Amino acid sequence: MRASLFGPDAPRFTGKICYRSVVRTEAVRGTRPPTEGAQWLGPHGTIVLYPLRGEELVNVVCHYDDDGYRHESWIAECSRQEVLERYAGWHESLLRLFAAADTWYKWALYDRDPIPQWTRGRVTVLGDAAHPMLPYLGQGACQAIEDGAVLATALLAEACDPLTGLARYERTRRPRASRVVLTARERGLSNHLTSPWAAWRRDLLIAWRRRVNRRDPEGRGAAWIADYDATSPDVLAT
Repeated sequence: MRASLFGPDAPRFTGKICYRSVVRTEAVRGTRPPTEGAQWLGPHGTIVLYPLRGEELVNVVCHYDDDGYRHESWIAECSRQEVLERYAGWHESLLRLFAAADTWYKWALYDRDPIPQWTRGRVTVLGDAAHPMLPYLGQGACQAIEDGAVLATALLAEACDPLTGLARYERTRRPRASRVVLTARERGLSNHLTSPWAAWRRDLLIAWRRRVNRRDPEGRGAAWIADYDATSPDVLAT
């Protein structure tokens, strides 16, 4: 639909890939790493862990710099040994977790610039069709939900004129979603720093933000994302 409205786009390969698996907790030998909103940063990579079904499963998402693999499919499998070799030298509890995974998937990460228009006539786009983004903020589905809430509010507010409603929806959502797209892109660069000095500065800034700003518990300067209320009656742009 997006291509039919605005023509083909030109996704840019980021030089980053993603590994993903779901691990049964009982299969992990020894001490497991923390999994409640846990994120690990290291040279060339990021690892995100979170529990599923209570504590029965652990979802594992691993990013790494690799400009040689460019296949975007989410269903391409890779070997467990590849993952273990790639993250050799990372914390041993992570390697124990990875070793307990039965199946690993691997895909390349592509990036797209924000588009200048979402709506044409009586047709608009939302979610990934409007603002595909890298996964470093965990905001892909979240922004789609926000789009849906604002779209509903806009169409109700302009019930007699759906074209005006679609225009208000786009004016409201496109600036914010574009900002999230660009912030996710920057976060990927910040997470994968290879310079020890640059990584130290990043980590020091995270610690400082956590200490002085209780509204930013992650310490990454992105508390503005969660402060937004897509269901507010005043959310619409004029």
